[in-house]
Amino acid sequence: MKNIITLYALFALLPTITLADTTNTSYSEEQAQAYFSSQQGCDDVVVGVSIVETEKTSSNIPPTPTQAFVFGVFNNICDIGSSYSFAEVITLDDSEFEQKKLQDATLNFTKNLSGFDVNVSLEWEGFGKTEKNKNKIHIKDDAIIVHDSDVIASRAAEINGTFSVNGIDYAVGTETGGLSTIRAHTVQIEK
Repeated sequence: MKNIITLYALFALLPTITLADTTNTSYSEEQAQAYFSSQQGCDDVVVGVSIVETEKTSSNIPPTPTQAFVFGVFNNICDIGSSYSFAEVITLDDSEFEQKKLQDATLNFTKNLSGFDVNVSLEWEGFGKTEKNKNKIHIKDDAIIVHDSDVIASRAAEINGTFSVNGIDYAVGTETGGLSTIRAHTVQIEK
């Protein structure tokens, strides 16, 4: 009889007991960056592109398209205060961007961005040592617990090709950039 009363009390309390809501997400993505700075005539120019391509996501995260942040800054050093720029995030399809981990990548697109005709045809060739960074974050308070971890791997790359704006190639001068991959996993528990 005592067991039946205990069971009855447990069933009576069940509606007030809430289970923790747990979200488990993960993703992996590949990234390529290229930036060029040069002086051409009176223009001090910086142009660049940074691409993010999602490779895998957990089932509860909708897939995101490959996106690139493309920009150009043109400062006229002969006429101080005379400068112009553009910056846009664009969506790329599989024919425009392809990356093979930290080995190589290719980017080819022609678009009008904020009134500028931009034609980019670049190739990255990874070289040298791969650098890895591991990050772990643990957050806990009365309402939530979050465990987050990621591994970021990066590698220098030789970058060749053209980055033309209105018919002038700015992929000259100083170049920086490289290839990277990110693997991330997050567990979130709401109390």
